[in-house]
Parts: sequence; C-alpha cells; structure tokens
Amino acid sequence: MSEVVLYEDGIDFAHQQIAGQFVDNPAGSTPDNTNYPLHYAASHSCVSPFKYLVEKAVSLGESTESELMRLRDDDGFTPLHSAVSGGSKEVVECCLLFGCSVELTENTGCTALHMSCSQGCTSITEVLLNNGNASKVIDFKDIAGQTALHLASKYNHVDVARLLIQNGCKLDEKDNDGFTPLLIASLMSCWQTSWLLMEHKANLADTDVNGRNIMHLFVYKTSAIFSIPKFLCEKYKEDLLKLVNRQDIEGNSPLHVAVLYGDIIHVQQILDFGASQRLRNNQCQTPFHIAAAIGRCDCINVLMNYPSSLSINQIGADNKRAVHQAAENGHVEVVKILLRSGAITRG
Repeated sequence: MSEVVLYEDGIDFAHQQIAGQFVDNPAGSTPDNTNYPLHYAASHSCVSPFKYLVEKAVSLGESTESELMRLRDDDGFTPLHSAVSGGSKEVVECCLLFGCSVELTENTGCTALHMSCSQGCTSITEVLLNNGNASKVIDFKDIAGQTALHLASKYNHVDVARLLIQNGCKLDEKDNDGFTPLLIASLMSCWQTSWLLMEHKANLADTDVNGRNIMHLFVYKTSAIFSIPKFLCEKYKEDLLKLVNRQDIEGNSPLHVAVLYGDIIHVQQILDFGASQRLRNNQCQTPFHIAAAIGRCDCINVLMNYPSSLSINQIGADNKRAVHQAAENGHVEVVKILLRSGAITRG
C-alpha cells in the first residue's frame, strides 16, 4: 500500500485507504463490507486519523459520537475492540472519551476487557478497569463461559491477572467445561499464574466437568509439582494431600493420570505425596495395570519399589493380570520385569 499524505486542519493521514476511500464517508463501510474506516484506523493505531474521522462524521450530521462507537464490523468488533486488538492505549482512551461502552461484546461474547487480558496488555487493561463501568464486565463471561481472569490465566499473563485480582474479580468462576482460572492455568502449565491464584486463596478443591482437580491437571504436563514455591507448598500441603487420591468421573486418580500421561518424575512425586496404588478406575484398572498395559517399564519399576500392599498378580480389566495385559500389547520388557518379580501367567 503506497503512502499518501492528506492535510486537512493539520491532520496527517499516513494510510491511503483512510485518506482516499473514507474521508468523504467516514461512517461508511469498505467495499467488501468487512470493515469501517474507524475500525481500520483503530486497529492500526492511527490516533489522529481516528479522531478526525469521528469529528468529520459528526460535523456532517451522519452520526453522533456514541453512535459511531457502536458501529460493528463482520466480527462484531466495535472501534474499542479494534483499538484493543491493535494494542493502542491512546486509541482506546479516545474510544472511551467518545462514549464507547466497555460492556459491548463481539461475536464470541468477548468484551474489550477479555481481549486485553488475553493479549496481556497491562496498560490497556488498567485503562479499561479505571472506566466507571468496569465492575459490570470484570466477571462477564464470553460464549465459552470464560471471564477476563480465565483468559489472563490461560496465557500466563501474571501482571494482568494481578490487576484483575486487585480490582476485585471473582477467583473461582467456572467456564462451560467447569474450569476455574486456577484449573485452566494448571492445565496449560501456566505455573506463575497458578501460584498467584493459590496465594490469593483460589479454591484448590474445585474440579472440572470431568471431575479432575489441580493434582490431576498438574501431571498432564512436564513441569513438576514441586516447582510450587516452597512457602506455597508448605502452606497448602494439607489441602493438596486431600486431593491426591480423589478420582475423576472415569475413576482415575492423579496417579493413574501420571502413569498415563506424565513424566516418571510426576509418578514419583505423586507417590511421595501419599498416592494410593490400590485405587481402581471404572475399568477396574490400578495404576500398575495401566503401566503394564501401555508398556511403561519406568513406571513399573518405580511402583514396585514403593511400599504397597498391592500384589503384582491382582486381577485388572477383563479379568486379566498385569502380565497378561503387557503380553497381549506386545510389551516384552514389561513382561520380563514382571516374570522376574514373580508374576503368575496361568489362570
């Protein structure tokens, strides 16, 4: 796009699209009807053109300032949404000055605050929170049921999350999948935000729609449980101990999940936390049976080395012992380990 300069009342337009197409019709849409000049200027951080277009439209008697601020593009963006998307604090401030409501949502139900928090724009978030109507949107949910804090937590924007907490947002709202901000931060390995939420007393016992608590979600990822700051680990150890043997709707405990998806370090840490090896899921599988069935020699060795009353010959799913499950799935090394440890093959 070639640059042109249009001077009117000292306003410098650096974008040909704004200067050539929109100056005579500032409130009109583009030829493909996907954008408005105000949205284009806002999303490209063009402060002076943005102000000029508003003034021009008002002077022509086409619209009032508040009407212009309610214009929506095909995505449902208002000029304020576009300004947040473009990352311009100055244009955001202009939108608010011209009367744009922070309560307006785009097509997925996101307010401008949702957008600024998902992008991690601390300065813009602060501007939006200082707006007189911020209390009405701070806990507003989009179509996924997520608040601004969910989005800040999901993308590990710690400073933005801290701002929201300081402004009184709710910590334990659940989205459509039952995730609180703490649960979603844990699932996404956003540890700094997780610890921030724990420090501010987010509910550790909450579960998602599948019955998974934070201990289940911790072991899905590669970060270790004991990356929790020491003071938090000590402060919440009793609470975490209560969760280590809770089972989700499929009957899986955090130890089952660690064996299925986690690193061997997770398995060791969950065991050190007091995880029971005797718990069975809905398929009658203990963590030991699962380890054998999926061929995890590392887990088999660790589980056998921890004190437990669990016999390696206990029956699991389909009335099969661990050695049978390992054999039918072709896990030769697991079979060898179990046979050396006294596994029974008959019956």
